[in-house]
Amino acid sequence: MAGQKEKRVTPRITTVVPVNCRVIAEGSTLLPSRRATKTVGDAFTAKTVNVSRTGMLINCDLDLAPGSRIEVSFNSPSDGRPARIIAAVAWSRRNAMNFFGRYASGLTLDRFSEKDRAALADFFKPL
Repeated sequence: MAGQKEKRVTPRITTVVPVNCRVIAEGSTLLPSRRATKTVGDAFTAKTVNVSRTGMLINCDLDLAPGSRIEVSFNSPSDGRPARIIAAVAWSRRNAMNFFGRYASGLTLDRFSEKDRAALADFFKPL
């Protein structure tokens, strides 16, 4: 919408990158839910929609429970080196259109090494 102020602290870069994910801690829901159940150790694939230095939007076929922690693995866009980031699911909702997956999930990036931070920074370099 025109005039709507950006709420994010760090800008996001729109980019579609395949990522591999693995559940490392399950979130909890206070009410009964129809969310797809994934348990610790389960793996799934997703695609990024946008990326920032502190967050990531992914699309996949799972409705991830907020509070879940996942490991996100991808290859650096500049040199293909592997990177691994630990993220927390902030929210998840059904996509209006099944574009790269039935659900969108907002992730807060929690932990990564300096090497993986450099791989993430590759998304922000000018082409």
